[in-house]
Amino acid sequence: MDYTSITFATFLAIVLGVYLLVPHKVQNLWLLGTSLFFYFKICDAGPFAWCLLISIVTEFTIAQKIAAVPDKNTKRGLLWISVGVELAILGFFKLNGFFVATFVPLIEGLGLTVSGPMQHVGLPLAISFYTFQCLGYTIDVYRGQQKPETDLLDFALFVVLFFQLVAGPIERARKLLPQIKAPRVLGAEPWSSGLWLIFLGIYKKVGVADQLFPYAWKIAPANTMGFGHVYPGIDVLVGTAIAAIAMYAEFSGYTDAMRGLGRLFGFDISQNFRAPFLARNIQDYWGRWHMTLTKWITDYLYMPMVLHKFWKRLGSGGLAVVTMLIMGFWHGAKLSFLLWGLWHGSLIALYGKVRPWLYRHTTFTNPLAKRLWIVASVATTFLCCVLGGVLFNADHWVTIKRELRDVILHPTLSAGTLGTLWVCLLRFAPIFVLDLMENHSGDPDRVGKIAWPLRRLLQAGMVALLVDALLAGMPSNPFQYF
Repeated sequence: MDYTSITFATFLAIVLGVYLLVPHKVQNLWLLGTSLFFYFKICDAGPFAWCLLISIVTEFTIAQKIAAVPDKNTKRGLLWISVGVELAILGFFKLNGFFVATFVPLIEGLGLTVSGPMQHVGLPLAISFYTFQCLGYTIDVYRGQQKPETDLLDFALFVVLFFQLVAGPIERARKLLPQIKAPRVLGAEPWSSGLWLIFLGIYKKVGVADQLFPYAWKIAPANTMGFGHVYPGIDVLVGTAIAAIAMYAEFSGYTDAMRGLGRLFGFDISQNFRAPFLARNIQDYWGRWHMTLTKWITDYLYMPMVLHKFWKRLGSGGLAVVTMLIMGFWHGAKLSFLLWGLWHGSLIALYGKVRPWLYRHTTFTNPLAKRLWIVASVATTFLCCVLGGVLFNADHWVTIKRELRDVILHPTLSAGTLGTLWVCLLRFAPIFVLDLMENHSGDPDRVGKIAWPLRRLLQAGMVALLVDALLAGMPSNPFQYF
């Protein structure tokens, strides 16, 4: 679904118009009905309605039973039923492509016929996000950190709220359910900041992501080429860096727009990105990128493994590798994703080993030395993420081998690549300025507190770049998510 489209704007105007006129209970019913309509009709997810409905009913029912029974073994058994149901549904769709690509040729090689539909099972929209959100709720009830919800309609709204369903953030029940159950307070300040976030999200999507992706794939195409084909190595890095910036603009733009929509309706939706390209190390990066997913993985996967007698033998580094491999698998059963997870897991493990040494030898008292070290750390972290992007973006093992070979053996630059990079960085510049402000202050709404002339100058520059992007005629693609 393209949230910059006229269709979405019309839907939003109708939903918000009615919402403002009705009392709290009716507001919740209205949001539930319109959220389901948005998911099944506007986003065309109707064929997979059963997945969403099974998740809602299963977690609502099991959480109540977990809270009601006193026996710990029974509670644990109910939790495993919940985990089994959710992972079975998620695994079927996530792994379907892997098994079809791997085993169908083997089966057909034996002279057997595989039915067509098996080879074309799509991934239901948002299945990863609502599965994780539902599982997190039930695990919290099992741990005694969340009371079970007794109102099925409120719980369903917690799962399907349209401005955080499609691609997160992955909200915790203890944050979102109280906002659903209590009357929301609307005012001038939430509306003002909400409209700014919506504009920021549109700028990131239309003015940056949609403009940069074509440049990225032109400079460093991710499609398979023969291993004998030589490609300028620096072009590979520049193209991948532009793709990383575009993906950041796409993902964070969606979150910003949805946070803004949430404020119009009186909701506080979690921040999901916090200046990730200003991270000083790979661990810091994962504390800033897709923050709600990282926190979910940490709380419900990594920490339980740390405490488990079998897994903890791997140590923190080994567990980091396993966790990031699972993260790669979450994006899809594809070799490139698994290699990307292995790369990031290995970097986190390595950083954990060298961190004490770095702390002892990089505590500079000289201000200039300290700043130079910060710049070097940020640049190194970004380069590590770009190299990981080479693995992530490639569609075939041959492409990965060719690109990494060319980066090492053919570090050359094509004519015009640097010019293209500067054009892309110009579009990214307003976001970078906002990230610098947030990184310095720790306040994601810092732009609303700077001097009026500077704020208007920044916003005018973004409007000019957005208008230029619209006049350029680049197609606005639907939001990409994993």
